[in-house]
Amino acid sequence: MATASDHSMDSGQPANWASARNVYSEVGAPPSYNDRSLIEEIDQLRRRMTETFLREDSFTAEPVMEISRMLDVKINEYMRLSYHAR
Repeated sequence: MATASDHSMDSGQPANWASARNVYSEVGAPPSYNDRSLIEEIDQLRRRMTETFLREDSFTAEPVMEISRMLDVKINEYMRLSYHAR
C-alpha cells in the first residue's frame, strides 16, 4: 500500500513535466509539448489525493479512492501515449 509521502507534491511548486518525475522516469524520455497538459492533470490529481488523504486520514476513504481511480486512468493514458510515441 502506498503512503502519503509517495504521493506528496510541493503545493507551491508549479505544475510542469519536471514535477511529474515519477511518470517521466518510468517512460525514460521527456514528454512532448502535447503531453504537458496531461502531466499537469496528473500532478493536480496527485496533490488533490494527498490533500484528501490528509483530511480523511484514510487511504480507503471513498473520496481518496475516487481520486486514486481518476489518477490511475490519467497515468495509464500517459503511459499509452508514451508507448506509442516510441
